Amino acid sequence: MAVDQHLHNLKVIDLLPKFCLEFVVNVNGQKVVILSEPLDEEEAKKRVASLQKFGHCRVVGGPDHVKTETVKAPAGINSCDLLKDQSKYFGRRPVATADIAQRLYTKAMTTYSRTETTKHPNDMKLSVWQLRANLLHFKKDDDIGFSPNMNFNEEKAKERGINRGDHPPIMPIGKPLSRFARYLSKEEIEVYHYICRRFLASSMPDYQYSNKVVMFEMGDGLMLPYLFAQHDVLGFTEVLPEYKVASPGDTVIAKLVPGAEFAYTVSIKEYPHQKFLLEHELLEKMEKYNVGTDGTIPNYIETMERDGYVKVDPKTRELKPTGLGIKMIEAYRGRECIPDMVEAKYREKFIQGIEEIASGKRDFVTFYNESMKDVYAHYKKFAAYLERYIEATKKELKPLVKEKNAHDSVMENEKKKAREEAEKKLKLEK
Repeated sequence: MAVDQHLHNLKVIDLLPKFCLEFVVNVNGQKVVILSEPLDEEEAKKRVASLQKFGHCRVVGGPDHVKTETVKAPAGINSCDLLKDQSKYFGRRPVATADIAQRLYTKAMTTYSRTETTKHPNDMKLSVWQLRANLLHFKKDDDIGFSPNMNFNEEKAKERGINRGDHPPIMPIGKPLSRFARYLSKEEIEVYHYICRRFLASSMPDYQYSNKVVMFEMGDGLMLPYLFAQHDVLGFTEVLPEYKVASPGDTVIAKLVPGAEFAYTVSIKEYPHQKFLLEHELLEKMEKYNVGTDGTIPNYIETMERDGYVKVDPKTRELKPTGLGIKMIEAYRGRECIPDMVEAKYREKFIQGIEEIASGKRDFVTFYNESMKDVYAHYKKFAAYLERYIEATKKELKPLVKEKNAHDSVMENEKKKAREEAEKKLKLEK
């Protein structure tokens, strides 16, 4: 539903192809990319032909300070945070992340992997030396990404986050590795390393950077602003560089002064815009509206893909609704169906009612009667409508179901091949 809503909110004009001029400026051997405003394709071709005759540009203004941004250091990491980060920064499927996190727990490397709490317990201890010693079993010293002399503050870590009353945040065990943890897969090492770094980040200062701008004059007099970020206080990004905003670096920034001239190349590029919802954005929406639990959320996305409602790009983790998925949403949104009940806010309101009962602010019997009456009315409406809808759209659904079945067949063959390869590997090891 959220995937469809994302597309629904986009204006048609936002989905049409747009083009821009892409300038690659050579600043002392390092590339700085500057994009023009969107142009239609014909106008872009004319400008490129003119600009290619020159090949040099110069800085005519700046650098000017625009705004200083502060990113708060993260609290402890809960299940949903781990799923989001692994999808966003490493392109890892949520169901794979959940499986790896559970294996790390069973090998006594981390605390329990299913939790909504982000506040560390008061008896939590930072064991930086021990975490380094544990990671040295799997990584070179220079690849660990943290050292004991960094700015860690155990008490500050305990102040951050929210206690949901379940398990503590996911934390690395600050003890020597057990004999079960000596041999880890590449994926397990990556997730364990990230959990260690994220744990330490919760005890570090905030990250701060400045947005700045310089004005370039391109060959034929075209003026273009170059917006960039400069890191002021690294803070927790010393151990979590994934959280840094992109920056050209201090060496390049020092060269961007009025009068400085640089060579450039120019080409036409389709203007970048995001068409589909990203997986980590969907995870964020599911967490916000209480859709699923820390244990079931990974399976929801896997089920949507398996059942042919969306296709997930393995590289970008974009969620593209299929024809079958769009038809399903059209059915739910029908006037005679249940357009209100499938909205995320309906569930949010229901969960809020449950929480109010738990806190004594609401009467259980009254809420139950109101809710069940509403659910039953929606159910009768849904049951009557869906049968008519399916009958009316059988011809449209047939090719979509056929496409899904073909997709299922490909997936099954891939799984079979993976099983056979695993069995061969096991025989060789024996």
